Amino acid sequence: MTRPPDFDRLRNTLLRKGPTDGVPLYELGLHPIHMDAARAHFAGLPPLTEAQWSDPATRCPAIVEFWKCAGYDYVRPALPLGFTNRSTTSIADTGGEGDREWAPEHGGDITDRESFEAYDWPTLESLDFTELRHCSENLPDGMGIVLAVGGGFLEWAMGLLGFEGYCMMLFQDPELIRDVHARIGEHILASVEAAFGQGRIDAVMIGDDMGFRSSTMVAPETLREHVLSWHTRLVDLVHGHGALFVLHSCGQLEAIMDDLIDTVKIDGKHSYENNITPVWEAKRRWGDRVAILGGVDMDILCRSSVDECRAAVRDVLARCAPGGGYALGSGNTVANYVSSANYLAMVEEGLAWRNP
Repeated sequence: MTRPPDFDRLRNTLLRKGPTDGVPLYELGLHPIHMDAARAHFAGLPPLTEAQWSDPATRCPAIVEFWKCAGYDYVRPALPLGFTNRSTTSIADTGGEGDREWAPEHGGDITDRESFEAYDWPTLESLDFTELRHCSENLPDGMGIVLAVGGGFLEWAMGLLGFEGYCMMLFQDPELIRDVHARIGEHILASVEAAFGQGRIDAVMIGDDMGFRSSTMVAPETLREHVLSWHTRLVDLVHGHGALFVLHSCGQLEAIMDDLIDTVKIDGKHSYENNITPVWEAKRRWGDRVAILGGVDMDILCRSSVDECRAAVRDVLARCAPGGGYALGSGNTVANYVSSANYLAMVEEGLAWRNP
């Protein structure tokens, strides 16, 4: 079950131009095991070894093959930003693949002015545009390119300072907080600007988790001062190049949704959870002002049967697809602990859906 790619389907969804001929698919990212599952399921292609996924010579063609054969209208190259974090926490990965790293809670690489100055800040010369160049040079007919930027303004600040360190520094050293955000913000803006000179880009997505189950990570006023101002500059840059902008941000963001839509001017919002704001509630509340993307709950993709997953996906489509402005996908990312069978079922339901 495939369909010819057509980036206008996703473009018109992001611009909320009404229903399209089918519902586009959208993901922030997928683990290679699911890319391999889709490549085998839809195109009969063999899986890659871990070494082949690590080698750009084999990874880049497989990325293009995956996004095309799985029915997406875009290819998603990644742009790593080059930040390093030596203070992460590691625990055993429940998906069975070594350790999983978590951002620091109690401390980070930067704790004061001295460690800020000593930190090895990334440069534009260190950026790797391999995936973007390959995707641009080998883009299948009808497809667009959505560049995935590797981390956001709040995520990297909290990652480098630690969550507690970030919160304490807001009061103890506000000048240093501003300087940290400035170094991160200027690098992200310069990196994206440089990327536009390296290949075709139709849209830019960035992941910047700003909330948790019941609230934003820090006060909305803090986000407006230190984070959303940078997002606004990034969106202006992207729009200035004629491209669209998608924000992935987890958590309860109700307090800043008006800011994201009216001030930052994002084109699409991704990441929803049934226990916070179900995607159909987001579509009802904000769907006339911003495109709503994804939203099939991670718990469903991880633990339900295939039949239960298909029913849940059809329910999401029935509530969100009418009127356009919606693209189908997971509520977060298709991580290694997601059921491949459920992921493929979600994709098949999306490809089969036709708006009434």
